[in-house]
Amino acid sequence: MSQARVIYEYTADGDAQISIKKGETITIMGDVTPENWVLVKNSEGQEGYIPAGYYKEIGGQKPGKVPPKPPTSTNGSGNTTDGNTNTTTSTGEEPPWAKNKAAAASSSKTVNKSRSDDGTLMEGHDTYNLFAYQMEWSAISLTFVNALLSFFNASAQATWYWIIPPIFALTVVGILILLIGFSREKITPQVRAGLFIFLGILMALSWPFGWAACGACFIAGALDIMVMRNNCKPLSSVITDDWRAQFMNGCDSWTPGRLLFVAFVVILDIVSIAWGFINGYNQATAITDNPDAAELKPQTYGVALGFGRVVTMNIAVMLLLACYGCFVRQSRKHERDRTADTLLGRCCGHLSDDEGRRYCHRILAYSIVLFGYLHSIAMYYTYESSGVERTYVSIFGIETVVTGILVFILLAWTIGGANQTILKQNSKLFLRGHSAPAVLMIVILFFHGPKGRGQWYYMPVLGPFVLYCADLALRWFAGDN
Repeated sequence: MSQARVIYEYTADGDAQISIKKGETITIMGDVTPENWVLVKNSEGQEGYIPAGYYKEIGGQKPGKVPPKPPTSTNGSGNTTDGNTNTTTSTGEEPPWAKNKAAAASSSKTVNKSRSDDGTLMEGHDTYNLFAYQMEWSAISLTFVNALLSFFNASAQATWYWIIPPIFALTVVGILILLIGFSREKITPQVRAGLFIFLGILMALSWPFGWAACGACFIAGALDIMVMRNNCKPLSSVITDDWRAQFMNGCDSWTPGRLLFVAFVVILDIVSIAWGFINGYNQATAITDNPDAAELKPQTYGVALGFGRVVTMNIAVMLLLACYGCFVRQSRKHERDRTADTLLGRCCGHLSDDEGRRYCHRILAYSIVLFGYLHSIAMYYTYESSGVERTYVSIFGIETVVTGILVFILLAWTIGGANQTILKQNSKLFLRGHSAPAVLMIVILFFHGPKGRGQWYYMPVLGPFVLYCADLALRWFAGDN
């Protein structure tokens, strides 16, 4: 984002446009579209589109004496209509919001589907619908895992009445997968919110394994209510396809550098599993030798701590990579010293690049989510193999269970807000829906363990977390957001 000063007055003539006055200071929210429109925020905090060229970026080039002609909109017949004078011309482009409005299409005006557009341009409040869409899938995946664990737990304890909620929950999950996957926009936000709230109530009856999914489902339901209250536009298939492509981005164009980073993460995960298994095995053996403590099977507990160690090490690496202010400064230093072609210079250049850093972040996030789920499953089997006459809470402690529930809720929340479209078009929502819950999750993990202390979490994560906070503070004081 950058600041600019309006040099030509413009009067909006569409719902997604805003009016600007000469001399007004505005914030540029994104790049100029192929149709020559740009999303901006005015001094009153309102967001909307204006024609490109009607402003001068502070510190930019000197403007011309005559304002450029505003972009034009197509009428579907090959001719175009000017946005201000309503005169028909033979060339022009369609405003970006027209492609996403179903109301704009009629028998006499159709949307040109062949036009090259990314389809992700939305008004600021419409990004809540995209956030809700991602949060729904995040809640569904977490509910599926938690419902299975709740079912196994109830079956092991032979309590048939506790088996009913997870069975109903799995049924609702199947229905939601079909509805959201194939016909989400045909269902009203009220119905979606009701289904997720009902699913959350079912998981609330499945203590302790269902409570994380309960929180995620309530968040998804609350977001659907916000979609209804803000009257958000439906998501087009282009936007949902773009979201799926973001989650799989890079798989079809892996460069040697990206392959090397994937190999590094795989090796790191294998070493972390071995390290965690040894610690868990020795700890379980010591606990089992104590007649006053709960019996823990060393093999299963070792596997559980091995999966947890993978999450810990990936978070540590992710925090180091998030110190991109350091990488940017080092990359500039290598360029000044003409050492950018060295191995260290190339690494700093790759990690200071937004796309390269985003790719590394995504690979680490996949590993954290996968092994986080595996850790919870392995912890259940540790409990089950240790004798079901004692409860899960009595073996591992209420502080471990509560912090674990909060971590999975925040993890689902973080996944729901992870989208570049949200970052570019609604940075405040991205902060609340992704960055803030991610940092809060990392902090809570310091207290995830017996007696409220993550014994094996402090050592690898505390140092990178301090470095991340220091880099964040330096960038904030330097005005680099």
